Amino acid sequence: MALLTPESTGRVIYTLYLMSDCYLGLDQQYDICLDVLPASVETQVNSELTFAMDDLDLEKRGDKIEQYSTLE
Repeated sequence: MALLTPESTGRVIYTLYLMSDCYLGLDQQYDICLDVLPASVETQVNSELTFAMDDLDLEKRGDKIEQYSTLE
């Protein structure tokens, strides 16, 4: 889930609404507290590298699964 944070730092409370159009009484509401920190290039680069490494790891696993399935 991605969401836009405000420009100012500090604690922000978002409200998440889950609504069902099929079942009466299934709707739910959650308050989510976020501590917005000042932007940091180092933090952004580290998180992007982490996501990239995770993607590469998943791609390698997918290649291995395809190799095993073609051996049958």
